[in-house]
Amino acid sequence: MKIILINSFDSIDSDSKYSIGDESISNEGLIKAREIGAELKKKGLAKLFTSSFQSATETGLIIKKVVPLELCSVSEFRARNNFGVFLGWDKEEARKKFLSEVEDYESNKPYHQVSGSEDYFDFAKRITSSFNSIIKKEFENKTPCIGFVLHSCGIEVIFRELIGFEVNEILEGALIEFDFDGEGFELLSSKGISGIESTSI
Repeated sequence: MKIILINSFDSIDSDSKYSIGDESISNEGLIKAREIGAELKKKGLAKLFTSSFQSATETGLIIKKVVPLELCSVSEFRARNNFGVFLGWDKEEARKKFLSEVEDYESNKPYHQVSGSEDYFDFAKRITSSFNSIIKKEFENKTPCIGFVLHSCGIEVIFRELIGFEVNEILEGALIEFDFDGEGFELLSSKGISGIESTSI
């Protein structure tokens, strides 16, 4: 079974604010999502599972306009609240008011302890549990190709916790394709992602 991971497009205010993707995507993102849809049309995608956050669901809806598929929203795939007490704050203002918290976030990713943020291990568990449940069911149902519109933090967790790789950068609209044989994953192609390194010793 083919599995395609798609990084959702950024929300409108993501450059200036600490945002977790629960807002509309930018106009540029809307255009690029249509281009992604045209690319995915060639892949035989049958089902698309998205985060319940707005930027991911909008990305999925745009893809569905191009690709005839079943679209499913999954709350457990929502982005991690990394920012806690400074969520929604302007980035410059947050640094002035919450300097130690911002520095903890920047220096200790993904294991920081920012006040009010979601614990990394709780986040990783909800992502991997839902992902594993879906791929197992779809593999048993012999679905040929499924996709996931996730946030970059969710894609990082899948690489780190399930595949055993760290990634340095995941761009908006990144596409990563795997083959899944019921037990393990084989990376077939990647676009918009860099610095893939094994976490094994």
